[in-house]
Amino acid sequence: MKQPKTFKQILRQYRRNEANNDHNENALMLVKCFGTAEEVKAIEEIIAEYERNPEEGMTMAQTHRRFEISNKYFASLVKAAAAQ
Repeated sequence: MKQPKTFKQILRQYRRNEANNDHNENALMLVKCFGTAEEVKAIEEIIAEYERNPEEGMTMAQTHRRFEISNKYFASLVKAAAAQ
């Protein structure tokens, strides 16, 4: 997949990912754009743990933590895309 370059492209990719239930991809994309290094590491660890056992799915705790970290940045993405 070609990496988006502008916030408008990132927002379009985010929406496509949501339509495909690619929530891990979106969480990582948001924290890479707006989060801290610690948040990027936390999301990467959550994804890596999920990928080790995908048939078991993500636990509620993992889902909650991913949501807690990444979703606070969605408004920043929308604002940045609108400003371009």
